[in-house]
Amino acid sequence: MDVLQFINSKDISAHLKEISYQFTTLQASWLVYQSRNFTLQEKIDAWREIIASMPDCTVKERRNCIQMDSLHDFLREYITLQEKIIRNLEAQNADAVYRYEIRYDTDNRFDGEGNLYSSYDKCLTAAKIEVNDDSDIVEYRINKVWIDKKDKSITAYYNRNSSLMAIDTSIFFSDRECDVECHSFDGMWFDFPTPFKKGDILIDPDNPYRGCCSGPFVAIKINIDPHKDKEMYEREVLDGDATDMLVYGFFQTDDGTIYNECMHQYMDCEYYRGELTGKLRILKAMSNFLKGNISEELLMCAYHQILMQEHAKDSMPNWYTDEGMELAGLINLPKN
Repeated sequence: MDVLQFINSKDISAHLKEISYQFTTLQASWLVYQSRNFTLQEKIDAWREIIASMPDCTVKERRNCIQMDSLHDFLREYITLQEKIIRNLEAQNADAVYRYEIRYDTDNRFDGEGNLYSSYDKCLTAAKIEVNDDSDIVEYRINKVWIDKKDKSITAYYNRNSSLMAIDTSIFFSDRECDVECHSFDGMWFDFPTPFKKGDILIDPDNPYRGCCSGPFVAIKINIDPHKDKEMYEREVLDGDATDMLVYGFFQTDDGTIYNECMHQYMDCEYYRGELTGKLRILKAMSNFLKGNISEELLMCAYHQILMQEHAKDSMPNWYTDEGMELAGLINLPKN
């Protein structure tokens, strides 16, 4: 099986292919789990192929991950649970209703239209109709909620082709089911090689929206350097989870302010290939400073100048005619 295809970042995938990286069975299983591009059924098929073609192994108990005496047996159990959750989603219950929410390509939020449906099929049909009528919708989700039971629900995520991508639930019939779903893949931590260096401008392509830790940013470091902080590295190997697979960097707010933060999944990062215009020019200056190409003094000058230039553009009145703007001395119109 080609494990590389399940990596969200095309740049990391290409790098691991170039160095002929050999994946363990556990790494392959986790990469299938976290893939954004494959349907749930395709993931199930991939796990079955892993069981058939890759060696079994044990997984030690961690802070957020149960012990697995056999990864193959766990994968079988996980597949069975996913199929059970799907059946529960589609089963009609007198005390449950359905609603759907859509997400547009210009937003990172799901918005619901408010209608409730008595069955999964009716809700799915209505969602498909809206998606087919609006090409800007990129995905949608269906929520099944039980009346008078606020903590009982199932949420299924679909791409715009109505393929089931993922499914979440708060319904478990045993502690074991809860452990299999909630204390397994998300409780794992890995240290994969990446091609990224200090000063590279990166982005998570599926999270381009401006806000905390989104949009392009300048990388400082990926994960933990075992040579510089051996103790912390060993601690993450034992107890870190997927949210600790960090990339540290300088991010930017909408007003251009630079701040130091981290995002929680370096395996989703790619090189930023867009244009650095407007306030984003500050990232270019920061990148070149971290790479040693410009001085700190020049960086500070660039930061100040770019912010002033962009503030001047943003504050330029745009509700007057060009003739009025020229009379006010704000612009110069071309001469005939």
